[in-house]
Amino acid sequence: MSLSKNLDRLATPRAYPGGNKTRIRWGQLIRTNVTIAEEEARLVESGNLVAFDSLGRIRGCSGTRANASFSVREFHFDQIPARLRVTRGDMRRIAAITDGLDYISKIEREFLKPVIKGPDSLESAFGIKRSDLRLFDVKMDKASLERRQYNGALSYIRRGETINFKTSDDDLKGGIPALRSQIKNRKPFWYSLQGEQTSQTRIVFPEHIDRRYVFTLVPKDDDSVVIDKLYLFEPNYEEDSR
Repeated sequence: MSLSKNLDRLATPRAYPGGNKTRIRWGQLIRTNVTIAEEEARLVESGNLVAFDSLGRIRGCSGTRANASFSVREFHFDQIPARLRVTRGDMRRIAAITDGLDYISKIEREFLKPVIKGPDSLESAFGIKRSDLRLFDVKMDKASLERRQYNGALSYIRRGETINFKTSDDDLKGGIPALRSQIKNRKPFWYSLQGEQTSQTRIVFPEHIDRRYVFTLVPKDDDSVVIDKLYLFEPNYEEDSR
């Protein structure tokens, strides 16, 4: 039976069967039933099943280690404070953003990436719920930024080198981002996020605890960064993705 031919019926959230409660997990079935394990091995040997890791690889999402600094929200044009002096023409090149401390600034768009965050953003097998959340990520040294007059990015990097981004009472959260142990040794620069995501079709799925969710196909021309409680499956071959 072809599974891919049934994907179209998942194109809307309402079409996905309800319940969402997982009574028995696949791992539990296989571990507790010798017959199933033996049947699985036989089907793999005969070519009717394939080992999952032969189809592609699963990996975790990108972690910022300082969400209040790296995770920002973009303003719509009619929300931008007048003092920033942003015109509609400017919006092609720059964005007005606010960070986790409600600090408002302007940053060049090429350093802001769209984000897919959390299970609720996976609306259907082919649909992502878009938001105004962006990720600040720069792969250029500060001398090059200055030479090319990327003043918005430069200013925000300096903010990350001087401001304590403490947003909770948790002692493990906060401090100057550039000095945090999990950030300061990043390569090429502390303000460059890790886990570069390749330009290919991806399947995004959430961490499973006690619910079932739709897995979502993200096309290769979508440069969104996948973060927080989501995982990626990257097929070895593009034609296998659907």
